[in-house]
Amino acid sequence: GVVAYAVNNPLTNCTNLGSITFTGETTGILYIGGITRIADLLTNCVNGSKDDKTGETGKIVINGTSHGGAVVVSGLIEQTKSGGTAEAHAINANNHNYGNIYYSTPSAKAYVQLCGILRQSNDYIDWNHCSNHGDIIVSGGSEVAIYVGGFEARHFNHTTYNNSHNYGDMEVKAVNSGGSAYCGGIVGYANKAITITSSSSNGAFTVGKDVTIKDNLYFGAMVSMTGTTFTTTDCS
Repeated sequence: GVVAYAVNNPLTNCTNLGSITFTGETTGILYIGGITRIADLLTNCVNGSKDDKTGETGKIVINGTSHGGAVVVSGLIEQTKSGGTAEAHAINANNHNYGNIYYSTPSAKAYVQLCGILRQSNDYIDWNHCSNHGDIIVSGGSEVAIYVGGFEARHFNHTTYNNSHNYGDMEVKAVNSGGSAYCGGIVGYANKAITITSSSSNGAFTVGKDVTIKDNLYFGAMVSMTGTTFTTTDCS
């Protein structure tokens, strides 16, 4: 929406009000971010407009075909590349997504990851005072698995969320998945340690009658499933 590729660069005070639509075909991985696909840090960035009265702004629509790779979509940023450490966390603050995400690709060859804020980060990232207001509507499929999260679709590294909130609804309408589907208000699936403090998940979850999942469908107000340490304090 703002810049496609900004490795080792921070983005500050950036806003995208334009829609992003993919209707073509790809044999590799499809990466989309409402602000950027990849950058260092994000501060005071917004996708979509909370004051818009005439129609949707900052929405992301995926109705093309992914023949060979994964589909990775984030309302704000697909991946952060800052090298945070346990002693010096990389801090992303005051970022907000208001744009809806619509995924209707018939069937991606690999996994599908859809989220309002971030898809993947390096170790030790802090998100402070951030929010997702965008809805995520899934009516497409994946031959492997589908991950949906208000903030993160699939959590790979050590992350802290503080005073961050999800208000977006998640609707799984007519998915055909070759594996499982994971939907979480904050994180879809957590692979590594995650800490959530003074945060909330307020969105609604809806599952359509035409959903076909080969394995299991997981829903969680904060996290749908975790294979590691998961800590919450003062959350709702």
